[in-house]
Amino acid sequence: MRGTRYTILPALSLDGIIALDIMEGSCDKQKFKEFIMNQVVSIVIDILFVINRSLTCCFIMIIDSTNASIPREA
Repeated sequence: MRGTRYTILPALSLDGIIALDIMEGSCDKQKFKEFIMNQVVSIVIDILFVINRSLTCCFIMIIDSTNASIPREA
């Protein structure tokens, strides 16, 4: 019998972790999308606003090829 499994979703920058979510069980597409939209995007916008006072600087987001980030064909 196995113990409880957890999924860890980190968002990393060159300065360290900017967002983190730990959930029991697997991460599905909806949970992954909520993490990106609710935690990562809002934090990135805040960081860019503080650094540049405008959204004119560049930002690169790399998403791992997890099952949650890959749309499934019908």
